[in-house]
Amino acid sequence: MSDSGAEKHLSGIDAALGVWRRLRSVLGVSSGLMVCAMMFLTFADVLGRYVFTRPILGAYEITEVLMGLMIFCGLPLVSASKGHIRVDLLCRALPGPFRAINVFLVDLACGLLSGVLAWRAWLYGNRLREVGETTLELKISWGLVTQIISILLLITAAVFVINACRAISDSRRPGRKE
Repeated sequence: MSDSGAEKHLSGIDAALGVWRRLRSVLGVSSGLMVCAMMFLTFADVLGRYVFTRPILGAYEITEVLMGLMIFCGLPLVSASKGHIRVDLLCRALPGPFRAINVFLVDLACGLLSGVLAWRAWLYGNRLREVGETTLELKISWGLVTQIISILLLITAAVFVINACRAISDSRRPGRKE
């Protein structure tokens, strides 16, 4: 690769890393805000229900939607940091290169599965929007919520594929940890 080609490649990687950093910040802050909103909403609803005998209309629905969105906002973050629970009884017995191949295949399979789930969730969200499915009290569109979850699953799929590629490139790097 020529010097200008290498510079373009590195600037592309830098740009992608910058996008990921911003996206990671947005997802992290969004997840935190959703947890805070659920906490304050639950507190206010309990206070309203038992002290003033006036519960908050739609509190359950808001909590339900926020819980789903919060989980799927956190999924790409957990996937990127490899914070998933895993069982690696057999993996420890494998030699280094086979361990890297195992990690590659598992991450690739998880990426593929997340991608398929994103696709199916998008289609399901379309169907929910077509029939006008909403929550009972606040009329929040379930189709829109499902399609947001689909986008978050697609981001998760991309993170798994990147992790898979990193597993192979890290295994080729001299002085890596076994």
